[in-house]
Amino acid sequence: MLIEFSVRNEKSISVEQSLSMEADSGTTHLDNTFQAYDTRLLKTAVIYGPNASGKTNVIAAFYEFRHLILNSTDLKKDDPIDSYKPFKLEKYFRTQPTCFKITFISDDKIKYDYEIAFNKKQVITEILNYYPHFEKINVFTRTYTQPLVKLGAGFIDQQIKRKVLANRLFLSEAANNIGNEQMGELYSYFKKIEIWNVMNNLDIHRLTQTVSEMYANEPHLSQKLSHLLNVCDTKIASTLIRERDNSEFQWPHDLPEKIQHDIITQHKYSVKTIHPVYENGQVVELQPFELNEESAGTQILYALGGLILKQFETGGLIWFDEFNNSLHPKLCRFLIRLFHNPKSNPKNTQLILATHETALLDNSLFRKDQIWFTEKTVTGQTELFSASDFEGIQDDVSFQKWYMAGKFDAQPKLKEIEFIYGDE
Repeated sequence: MLIEFSVRNEKSISVEQSLSMEADSGTTHLDNTFQAYDTRLLKTAVIYGPNASGKTNVIAAFYEFRHLILNSTDLKKDDPIDSYKPFKLEKYFRTQPTCFKITFISDDKIKYDYEIAFNKKQVITEILNYYPHFEKINVFTRTYTQPLVKLGAGFIDQQIKRKVLANRLFLSEAANNIGNEQMGELYSYFKKIEIWNVMNNLDIHRLTQTVSEMYANEPHLSQKLSHLLNVCDTKIASTLIRERDNSEFQWPHDLPEKIQHDIITQHKYSVKTIHPVYENGQVVELQPFELNEESAGTQILYALGGLILKQFETGGLIWFDEFNNSLHPKLCRFLIRLFHNPKSNPKNTQLILATHETALLDNSLFRKDQIWFTEKTVTGQTELFSASDFEGIQDDVSFQKWYMAGKFDAQPKLKEIEFIYGDE
């Protein structure tokens, strides 16, 4: 469960910006919150802002953080750290480290702080603390000036190998190459986090295959997904998910095996939607369609809805960029409400999304502490702030009217048409 994420010097973010999932003291929409450890957390958060303001970069920063944790052990000695993407519009930041910080509650209900700072060549600092009894205890501290990681009182295996390549994270090394169970549990926490760009067709195709693989052998989940599609007025009665046999793929004789493997992986599962056929107002038979024959919105609903229902079974965290792509605002609202409903979301799965859809800026859907904005300064730096930061705002105001009136800022500052044609 995410409590807070902070980032410094990554893409358009220069000085530290933080996104908090900690609820304020407000008493409206308590179903939008839940108690975890010693903190009341939000189930969802939404980020608004003009194009190129940095909404995507907030999500991309978390993606890079997670990517580095999951893949740093793939780096060989002297390999560059590709997640290092400093702010380039001010010379000072071009050589400064990127820093990611996270406060979260692990699957075993323990609160952790984890912080890393790194440049293109090496990890500068890496610090992990935890709070087993509401008291902060260091697990390990790693600095670039010391050849060995310093183990704190919170590290269970004090005999573990403490040396790690300069460009790798110790958490990743201990989980993957050393097999430390304590770090393995934290590694699994990050692996479960889902990050998807709904506007990216390749992302949606990959997510569709991921969902189909998860659902192919789980009839109860497949039935839930069919119900979701039906409830959302797609006229789909059910879905049929089947794993294709490799013999179904036909290849030119000279096609390299790697390409064959990639194609099979990308198209391993066949998904059919089943529609009723009517005669004189009565259902007389069922007609299957390939999923790619459905509308773009239905295909996205299958992918997003399938992922959401699966995460509700286990708990976790989902990030969606461009959430409203091809989905009706009422449908977006319905999916968000699934997260707020304790019956559909008993494990308190969290959702963070970026969107332009102002119809969702509604006090019947969100509290003020769930609404975030991005804006660029005149020097191109992204600032991230919450509706709660504004004086006088209450949970009963019209968030949409405030936003469209410019009271939250975070809107495009458009020049007049004459600016384009002024020289003619």
